[in-house]
Amino acid sequence: MSRLKVQLAALGGMVVITFLLHVFLFGEAGYFTRQKLQDRLHAIRGQIEELETENRTLEEEYAKIEETPAARSSAPGATILTFETNTQSDPAMFSAKMERTLADPETVFFLVMSLLSASGMVLLRMLPVGRKSF
Repeated sequence: MSRLKVQLAALGGMVVITFLLHVFLFGEAGYFTRQKLQDRLHAIRGQIEELETENRTLEEEYAKIEETPAARSSAPGATILTFETNTQSDPAMFSAKMERTLADPETVFFLVMSLLSASGMVLLRMLPVGRKSF
């Protein structure tokens, strides 16, 4: 078998293995996709519980206010709402986004697979496949 055929077969094998690993890890039913969905479901359930607790507390406070007519007449007529914002400066926002991108399992997967593929191709170039040695 010639050196070129071995290199092409190895390249094709690496592409197929990378594709299959990507599908099993990051595909629609992949491991990391299921983990993300389970984490999101758990977070949403926690938020629902917090909102239900807050709703019960507000209903109890409203019932207390409705029971006492004196408190109702002395309450101010307007409610002032305040909003808090979480703004970050541009460099801090950029670095936080970069950290999230680099910590993404899919990014790590492609970096590792690229490194392995490049290393494999270099090793194949160094092997004496198809050469006649005397």
